[in-house]
Amino acid sequence: MGQHVHLRHVPQDTRHASDSLLVASQLRWQGHTGVQAYARWLTEGIAAEGWRAQLVTPFSGSKVWYPVFAVRPLVLQRIEPNWSTRWHRHWHHIAERQNLRHLLAHAKPAAVIAIDPLSAKAALEARAATNSRVSVALATCFTTSQAVELRDQGELTDDRIARAIWDLEREVIERVDVVIHNSEWQRESLEVTRGLHPKRSVVVWHGIPEVVETTQLERPELGLGPYDVVLINVGSLEPRKNQLALLDLFAALRRGDARVKLLLVGDGPLRPAIESKIRRLDLTSRVKVLGAAPDVPALLNLSDLYVHYSKAESFGLVLLEAARASLPIAAVPVGGAGEVQRELGGLALPADDAAGGAALLGPLIMNKGLRAERGRHAHERFGAMFTVNRMAQGHLAALESRSSA
Repeated sequence: MGQHVHLRHVPQDTRHASDSLLVASQLRWQGHTGVQAYARWLTEGIAAEGWRAQLVTPFSGSKVWYPVFAVRPLVLQRIEPNWSTRWHRHWHHIAERQNLRHLLAHAKPAAVIAIDPLSAKAALEARAATNSRVSVALATCFTTSQAVELRDQGELTDDRIARAIWDLEREVIERVDVVIHNSEWQRESLEVTRGLHPKRSVVVWHGIPEVVETTQLERPELGLGPYDVVLINVGSLEPRKNQLALLDLFAALRRGDARVKLLLVGDGPLRPAIESKIRRLDLTSRVKVLGAAPDVPALLNLSDLYVHYSKAESFGLVLLEAARASLPIAAVPVGGAGEVQRELGGLALPADDAAGGAALLGPLIMNKGLRAERGRHAHERFGAMFTVNRMAQGHLAALESRSSA
């Protein structure tokens, strides 16, 4: 039976020096994806709560694995995406399992929080191999299935591989000690829609740092004027993120107000189609496709309104980044992003209804004072509910409630 976590602070001086916790991920420490940022912030937040926290990845151990990993970007990605995906998952899993086995045998951590199913499988196998009593949790950072996400990203077309990923998710979700969902939608998606039955599950919203270092970016550097009303959307350019439909919404806005401009931040398989549609709609001077930008906060700081148009989203970390930057938020209320949008006081947009969405956005486009008011409210809600501190406490409470059960 699922449950919500009631957060409580555990004073650092009540911890023992031997208390340690591992966060396991298939991705490198450094990187610009939401999952990589979440892994770093969770590790840092747990450390701030008085634990010795360590992020474990396939890259954490011996560099003997690096030539094996390099085969994928240098060869397989250029030849066949399915083999590339299989190679990546197979060898990264083995390397991470080896790293976890070493740490479970020598560091003897209290728990492992895996942030993807393959890392959870590695943690369960390492626990069995070392006869460890470590708790293993899985934090679900995907939508319906990673197989669906890989298809959207153009990295998977083979149904057999997709089924293997689907079956692995079922296996680990039902074997780990606790599943930590990032939204009620995510829990329902996996436990009700897919019919998975974890031993125990909780919902803990993600959080991000309250303050972030960023560069000072000026509007003229991007060809933006002081009176432009700048909309921004951040996300990989793939079908699930729905930027093609977002362009229709922007075109409707553009007909009503000549000042609006749109920044699309991200890259992916749909970039050629998106750029072609921008030309077809005669929006070249109004829409800028910036690619994968390393400093998203700087771009948010010079924008006026954040617009999210995804078809499916387990959470939507970028909504928190927009709220931290005091931007008003407008989002299609799908998946976990709908929960976040409501909590932040954002505007709910109709899905794939350009005219209806433009009508709703009109007052925000026209009224600078209203944008400022909505932005202040979003910032206040972010500070109260979606910080790294609250996220880390929620994950620790999920683990501690198991040990006291």
